[in-house]
Amino acid sequence: VESDGIPTTIDVSTFEPSTVVSVNGADDPDGYIITGSGEDIDVVVAGDTTLTLKNADFGVLEIASACNDVELILDGENTLERISVYNGTLSVDAVDENAVLNMPDAKAQAIISNKANGAYLVIDGGNINIASDNTGISDFANVTVNGGCLDIKADLASFVDTTVELKGGTVKSTYFTSDSIAVFNSDIII
Repeated sequence: VESDGIPTTIDVSTFEPSTVVSVNGADDPDGYIITGSGEDIDVVVAGDTTLTLKNADFGVLEIASACNDVELILDGENTLERISVYNGTLSVDAVDENAVLNMPDAKAQAIISNKANGAYLVIDGGNINIASDNTGISDFANVTVNGGCLDIKADLASFVDTTVELKGGTVKSTYFTSDSIAVFNSDIII
């Protein structure tokens, strides 16, 4: 597929509730812009790509096994229930300092991977706000925070089974009622 320099725009508000929307990096080398609000919509990404969330509100973003590198760009205010990364690297950045990703009602792990598959999470910018009745970020081989602001409020732990490298940016954590970075079976490298 030839590049035309224009990402494909997908408006999730045009789909019926509980729809799975598939995007493949091989189908559009210029990436995708996801926008709109959709009830219980799951967006499944296959293949390396750039995915921009632009004022999007939907259920789950799943990075499938066919991915090595997915760049997630935040533009405006976005809301997701969960992000699941099978393997590869998910890099998160923002178009400006006001871009937000809210995950206000995660019923389990808000951002999860399968550590055995060697998944990585890199946060370079944006404001990511997680509220979970379980854990914030779990089962990544490595999470690197280079910039932006990561704010996790989790009932069990902010990080589980994950090595976290804090190289820049801000990490805020509330565990039950304490203001500390709560970890379980994880290492924090500063």
